[in-house]
Amino acid sequence: MTKIGEGGEFPQPTQDSYRTELQGNIVKFNQALSSYGSATPTEKAHYDEIMKQQMALIKANVQEIKKTGIQKQGEIVSGDYEKFTKAPTEENLTALQQDMDTLKEYGFLP
Repeated sequence: MTKIGEGGEFPQPTQDSYRTELQGNIVKFNQALSSYGSATPTEKAHYDEIMKQQMALIKANVQEIKKTGIQKQGEIVSGDYEKFTKAPTEENLTALQQDMDTLKEYGFLP
């Protein structure tokens, strides 16, 4: 049986692990965003919470990925999300989706 403090150290996260997490968080965000439009008010509150949580995780992943341009794209997505939460119009939705797709592409690039 392993005692507390035994068993070695936890591996440090790598850029690849941050990219993998980013991709998963973007997928979850996009799923909630897709469902948002046809949701009831109660469901919308639930999807709002999911999107809020995923956006926080996306921001954290973006900050850890050391790649030119991804931080700027993360800021753009964050701004689009703020606009969408204040005014969930079709125009704001489209901008958020397009910029989230661009961020996802940045996450795949080495």
